[in-house]
Amino acid sequence: PTTALVARLVSTSPSVVVLDGQRTLGALATGQRVVLAGATGFRIAIDPQAPLNLTARLSLELSDGTGFSDYAAIDLLVNPTFRDHNANQIVTTFTNDGNVGFDDFPSNIYGRGFTYRGGPNLLYEGALMIGTGPTQVMDVARSPNDPEGAGEQNQDFVARDKYRLQTPGTVSDQDGLTRFTDEGGGPKRIGLEIIGSSFAFGAPPLDDIVFVRYQIRNATDHALDNLVAGLYFDWDLAPDGGQDVAETDLARGLGYIYDASKTVTTYVGIVALDGMLNHWALTNNPDVFGNPFGVYDDFTTAEKWRGMTDVGGRYSSGGPGDVGNIISHQVGALGPGDTATVGFALMAGDDLADLQRNADAANARWPLLRGAVLTVPTGGGNTTPLAFRLLPAAPNPFNPTTAIRYQLAQVGAVRLDVFDALGRRVRTLVDEAQAAGPHTFVFDGVGLPSGVYFVRLSQGRQVESRRITLIR
Repeated sequence: PTTALVARLVSTSPSVVVLDGQRTLGALATGQRVVLAGATGFRIAIDPQAPLNLTARLSLELSDGTGFSDYAAIDLLVNPTFRDHNANQIVTTFTNDGNVGFDDFPSNIYGRGFTYRGGPNLLYEGALMIGTGPTQVMDVARSPNDPEGAGEQNQDFVARDKYRLQTPGTVSDQDGLTRFTDEGGGPKRIGLEIIGSSFAFGAPPLDDIVFVRYQIRNATDHALDNLVAGLYFDWDLAPDGGQDVAETDLARGLGYIYDASKTVTTYVGIVALDGMLNHWALTNNPDVFGNPFGVYDDFTTAEKWRGMTDVGGRYSSGGPGDVGNIISHQVGALGPGDTATVGFALMAGDDLADLQRNADAANARWPLLRGAVLTVPTGGGNTTPLAFRLLPAAPNPFNPTTAIRYQLAQVGAVRLDVFDALGRRVRTLVDEAQAAGPHTFVFDGVGLPSGVYFVRLSQGRQVESRRITLIR
C-alpha cells in the first residue's frame, strides 16, 4: 500500500509536449487500480510538423515521498502515414504511398490488414502498380531484388502528404485522401503525380465495400503511351495460407478469393470499376506445375507487367494453394499535364453470390464517386517529402557504383553506413548534420569483394536498412 502516491507524465520527444502531467493519487491499497482518463487524465500536445511515423517516448513516473519510485515507458506513434477505414463491415488500412493493408511489410504491425465483420486479418500485402511496359512499372509491392524472401518492397511512390481520414466525410460516411509521386523510381520513373482517395459507406447495399480512387496525372512534358494501373494482393484466408483459390467473374470485372477448406467462410474480391483489363489469379509458389510465375523467389518488373496485361493468361489459380491476385485497368495514352481517373472496389461477403451483389452495387455507385470532390484538409500543399526513408539503390546489383537515395523528415545528425553479410561495418558514407528533404550518395564499391551488403540509414531513433549486391 501507499499513502501519498504521485504520478507524473514526462515526454522525451520534442514533438510531444506534456501540458498537464501530474496527478496526486494519494492512498492506494495493494491491488487497487486507478484509471486516469477524461478530466483526471493527462493532457499532451503534438507538433503537427512532427516527422511522420515518429515513435515518441513518454515516461509515467510514480513516487510516494517515502523512497518508493517506479516508471513505465509508453511509446506513442505520432503522425502515422496510414489510416484505418472502419466505417462499415470492412476494416482495412491505406497508406500515403500506395500500400493497402499495412505500412511496414513484412512486420505488418502498422495497419489492420483486411478484416470482415470483426473476423481475423485476411491480407498479407497489398500495393498499387502503374506501368507502361515490362521494364517500367512503378509500385510499392515486394521487390524483384528480394530473392531470399526478406520482405523488401519497392518504394517507387514517395508521399507528399499524410493519409487523411474524415468521418463523416463529405462524399461518403468516411473519406480518405493523400498525394504521392513516383519520384522513388529514380531513373526509371514515369513522371506521375497521384491523388489517392477512398470512400466507405455504413449502410446497405454498400456496407461490405471500400472504394479506392486514383487520379493519375502525367507530370512530364511528353505523352505517355500504354499506361496501365493495377492493384496487387497477397491473401491468406485459410489459417495456413495454403488452401485458398483465386477465380474471375469476367462479366463484373471481379477477381475473387475463397478458402477451399471452408475453415474461413469469407469471400473477398476486387472490382476494376472503369473496366477490367486483366485479372491474374496468382499462385505464389513458383514451383507449382504449370504456374507461369510466383512471388516466393522474387517478383520482377516483367512479371508485374505480365500480371496486369496478359489478358486471359490466368483467370484461375487452379487447385488450392497460397494465392494472390492482380487486377488492372487500361488507361492508355495520357498527354502532358492530363489526368486519368481509375477506381477499384474492395469487398467481402459470405459467398460468391454476396460478392456478385456487392460488385453490382459498386459498379452502380461508381459514376457518382468518379468525379466527386473531396474537402478533406490536405495540409496546405506541402511538396516536401515528409517521411524518413531509405529508397532503393540504383542500379542494384551494381559494379562498381550505385546511387543510394534517401529522404529526411527533419534536419539533424545522420549516419549512412555499409555493412557486410556478417554485420561488420565496411564503410561510413555520411556522418554529419543534413537538411530535411531528398539526398543522394554515390557509393563506390572499389576494394570490396563481390557479395551482399547492407546499407543502413540512421537519424536519432529512426533506422532503415536495404540490401545491395556488388557483382564483379
